[in-house]
Amino acid sequence: MTGETGPVHDLIGIETARAVADTVIGLNDHLAGGGGVSGPRCPPRPQGRRVPLVV
Repeated sequence: MTGETGPVHDLIGIETARAVADTVIGLNDHLAGGGGVSGPRCPPRPQGRRVPLVV
């Protein structure tokens, strides 16, 4: 898909978008495997309906 441009290209480069997507996928895998997130501002993980990650 080289040569295509769109609104997102006006904001961030494709390399940045791919890096963000890779990070989100890794985080999703980590959380799905029972991992957690630490920090003072981390609220408890909600126990509601699951929403699939669409990439």
